[in-house]
Amino acid sequence: MGQFEEITAEHENSFEVVLKKKLPLTGQLLNVWRLKRQRKFTVANSVQFYIYSEDKVPLEGSLQDLFVLCVQEPNMHGLYSVIIHAPVSPTHEMITAFEGFVDWDRNPLFPAAPGPFTDKFLRSICLKRGGMPPKEHPCEAYALEVDKAMSGQCEYDYKENGDHVRVAGLTLKDVNQVMATELTRVWMHTKMKQQMELSISNLATAGVFVNDDLAAFAMLSPAGLMNNVWTEEPFRRRGLAVKVLQTLSHSVAAMGCTPMAECTVTNDTSRQLLKKLGFTFVQETNWVTFKKA
Repeated sequence: MGQFEEITAEHENSFEVVLKKKLPLTGQLLNVWRLKRQRKFTVANSVQFYIYSEDKVPLEGSLQDLFVLCVQEPNMHGLYSVIIHAPVSPTHEMITAFEGFVDWDRNPLFPAAPGPFTDKFLRSICLKRGGMPPKEHPCEAYALEVDKAMSGQCEYDYKENGDHVRVAGLTLKDVNQVMATELTRVWMHTKMKQQMELSISNLATAGVFVNDDLAAFAMLSPAGLMNNVWTEEPFRRRGLAVKVLQTLSHSVAAMGCTPMAECTVTNDTSRQLLKKLGFTFVQETNWVTFKKA
């Protein structure tokens, strides 16, 4: 019977090589791995990686059977979360090991879980363990080639219809403006301000300021994805989301990460925006929140 073994310092370099060979499907995990190695997470041991192995010698199995879990505790929502990269056809032993590995008593979040894995295994396991359907948000994941991201503009100013427009990374003094946006009413959670501060201080962010007012912004989350792409209502239909994503993609690529973003399956506007910027489809994903009945 195999089990999930923690990736230790001894296997760090070879683990990164393995993740690179499975791109773009492992793009999110590779981003989190590189952020961890750059010490971008402020809580010690808050991010750990595990790989399924049948002989207690990680990284010697087939790439086709690569099964990796990344545990974040706390994650960006202050929750216990498990990021999954699973093989197309995991064995019964793999699924048994996965089910035994996850601490179901802590109501885990599975961010951007692969769609096929969710449909074939995760949903039914959640039902068995919790007795109620998990909360789901079906999405599509997209990635931008690093060279394309680096070719875009980073920080700049321009004039438009008499307005002074500045595109730049956010600073801690901008947190209150972020928290005052309509986004915080749409997508509010108890750790949101803390996440904003972490992303600004340690990760990557981008904002558009119109006459010093925050009009649009986005950030790289600790989950390795660019999220919270938001434009305030008075500033919409001015192409600001494009500028935010171009600038953020440049910053993410400069950190050695792959710009990755998601949109819900019903959000065609976001899908077309990502495609316009050169992002290509990676896979269907699903944000699954488990909770016991």
